[in-house]
Amino acid sequence: MGDFFHVGARGAAGLTCHGDTVIDRRNPVLGYGEALSLGGISCVSARTGMACTNAEGHGFSVLRGRQKLC
Repeated sequence: MGDFFHVGARGAAGLTCHGDTVIDRRNPVLGYGEALSLGGISCVSARTGMACTNAEGHGFSVLRGRQKLC
């Protein structure tokens, strides 16, 4: 069991446990309807939630009330 999602440029996404917050305030914040591709990972933000995938189609989605690995 984990408490946050991770996905790399290759391979499957997963859940990771961590003991401290990993925040970099320099990271971009996506507004609704915006997309970003960086380091082989693409993320799309919408009012319904956000999805991030790599070129192999692995990733995750975070929706209100539901999260899933894909």
